[in-house]
Amino acid sequence: MSAALAAGTAIFELERLSLVAQSIIYFIVSSAVWIPVGCFCWGLNKYAVTVVSMSISYLFSYVICWVISYKSNKKNIQQINERLVELRISDSEQW
Repeated sequence: MSAALAAGTAIFELERLSLVAQSIIYFIVSSAVWIPVGCFCWGLNKYAVTVVSMSISYLFSYVICWVISYKSNKKNIQQINERLVELRISDSEQW
């Protein structure tokens, strides 16, 4: 399972796709691995309600993690851009 999820991160190397498209594809790949493995390991496939519940839980967990990661990355990029502006200003003052 870990190998499949780690290999799925190669999706984020595709620069032609937007972050949202990459995230959706990764979600589909990871859920296609995670849900069957969870059903097999814990015997959850005996009850259809449990499979649906597990799928919804995985969806909400994924969305929450994605939003937190997105906001964190956005803040980091903003700080990097501010620092670059500072460096350009100090560099232009030296000349």
